[in-house]
Amino acid sequence: MVAGVRELEEGPAVAVWAGALPGVEIECFHLAAVQTKEGIAVAGFPDLEDPGLVALVVDPFTFPVGPFLARLNETHERIPLVGGLAAGGRQSGRQALILDDAVYAEGAVGAVVSGLPVLTVVSQGCRPIGRESVITRCEGNTSTRSPE
Repeated sequence: MVAGVRELEEGPAVAVWAGALPGVEIECFHLAAVQTKEGIAVAGFPDLEDPGLVALVVDPFTFPVGPFLARLNETHERIPLVGGLAAGGRQSGRQALILDDAVYAEGAVGAVVSGLPVLTVVSQGCRPIGRESVITRCEGNTSTRSPE
């Protein structure tokens, strides 16, 4: 977890986000992976009319991150998405995902922020190289094409 100038790993941590943002709407949600006849579906994602940002923290043991992100990209191309894995525990059920007065041991929690311009940056010791571009095709973690 990163908050301010400190990064905490391999132990309990919490970050509190507070602000006075006139004209901004924030909708918080909990997502759950649900088994259906067709496979695993994600329940609880809000309708997105004009999202400026989606912030998401997931339990890597109980939430289908890859398929969820692929579907989100299909339905809401180029939506700014930030967040990460709640990875304090090394097994399922050890993470505490807190939303309002509820604590979840599985799934994901997040917030949709609308009405606020958002600029995301790369962190965790990475730095951008070259000029900005939009990746239009990839294979696994390799970019195979981007517009000029």
